[in-house]
Amino acid sequence: MSRTEPPFVATWMLERLTAAERDEALAGDLLEEFRAGRSIGWYWRQVITAIAIGWTRSIYEHRIRLLFAAIWSLLSPAWELTLIRVFWEGDFIGSIWRMPWPWSTACAIALGTMEALLFIWIGSLLYVALLATTRKTIDFRRLGRGFLMSIVVYFLALACVFAVWITINTHSSGNGADWRTLSLMGEIENFQPRAILTHIPYVVGTACALWGVAPRVRKTDRVPA
Repeated sequence: MSRTEPPFVATWMLERLTAAERDEALAGDLLEEFRAGRSIGWYWRQVITAIAIGWTRSIYEHRIRLLFAAIWSLLSPAWELTLIRVFWEGDFIGSIWRMPWPWSTACAIALGTMEALLFIWIGSLLYVALLATTRKTIDFRRLGRGFLMSIVVYFLALACVFAVWITINTHSSGNGADWRTLSLMGEIENFQPRAILTHIPYVVGTACALWGVAPRVRKTDRVPA
């Protein structure tokens, strides 16, 4: 007896994992073809293809935001170095590490997180300000949701980078650089693999915050000339 309903997981992926809004016509066509005798393997291939095409199209449509996020992330090492110097000179970091454990570790992690998110949100607001000069529509509700999602995405990217960082350090030796000897421009112009790796959470966090700032206008929504 042949199945009349497609795999639930594949259908869920088609509805939830497409970058663009759900294409009702595509979903209906796939369901009709499946009930007409297509195999489960065929249905899975169509779903994966649709998701890949949708995300590719969405990435292309948001290429300016992604480019801005990549360029903005290049300033992140200088941002971190500046804050480290300010906090050390004011003995702020020292006072944190003099706190009893685990409060010292928790406060240090919270401080580092807020520094990173502040950098991401400043960049996002700068992009919005630049976007406003072109008189494009800005969806501030989506911007707010983007800010919230950037927190989740930043932590996920940071966890991945941390895992890779641990793997790299287990196969290398030597001490880290002294922050007191580093320069702002030297950090910005540092394109070594490890330095590039630290940019990734900032890139994906900023891109996520900006993803839906100026939604693409559908052809059906445009007013005819």
